[in-house]
Amino acid sequence: VEDESVVLKPAEHILGSAQVMITLKDGTTVAYTGDFKNPGKGTPILNPDILVIDSTYGRPEFRRPFKEEVNSLFPDYVNDALVSGPVRIYAYHGKIQEVMKFLRRAQVIAPFVAEGKVYDLTIVAKKYGEEIGEVFNRNDPQAREILKDGWYVEFKHFHEFRNREKGFTNFVLTGWQFDKPFKRIDSSSVSVAFSDHGDFEETIYYVDNSSASLVIVDGGRRGYSNDLAKYINERLKKKAISMP
Repeated sequence: VEDESVVLKPAEHILGSAQVMITLKDGTTVAYTGDFKNPGKGTPILNPDILVIDSTYGRPEFRRPFKEEVNSLFPDYVNDALVSGPVRIYAYHGKIQEVMKFLRRAQVIAPFVAEGKVYDLTIVAKKYGEEIGEVFNRNDPQAREILKDGWYVEFKHFHEFRNREKGFTNFVLTGWQFDKPFKRIDSSSVSVAFSDHGDFEETIYYVDNSSASLVIVDGGRRGYSNDLAKYINERLKKKAISMP
């Protein structure tokens, strides 16, 4: 843009996520975080004049104090379940590919299986460097022996969980579980507080560690922008407004 610059900065979230830093004609800098997690580590904290921040988890009750517990125990849950038979993991697009990477790094070595859009998006993620390893298409002949053997992890979209079948251990991933890291749903299904999005604590950490003189809380999407702006004003003593 003439006399202005737009620069993308890293954001730890899902494939393709980025923060945006804009320098206006008069030199004023404006940054938009978008969705992120792990501020100061996987997501660098930007220091613009004006910071526009996401408000998805904009209330104090939206904290996951057990994040590290989930990260350490979830791979064990999966490996233990594989002893009894195949595992299915249900999540939204993007988060599926993130949990694939996470499980591989945590030494879950069972074959990964997917189909349809989940498989297609996984291939795209791998094309752009995501370290997921081999994923088999359920409908390809080479997957037959894997399915027959019964030692594999299959990934399906979140909305398919309601139609879950017998014969699998099911894990459904949600970012809206704040009281326990794992919840038993039925004899073969567990809800896991695994999120690709920072909680309230991480959001506040970002704002508190940015030198921005004005914080605009994004109220244009589902979120709690008024609550977050009030908290930033009262607790952090930083000027914050909710827009639009």
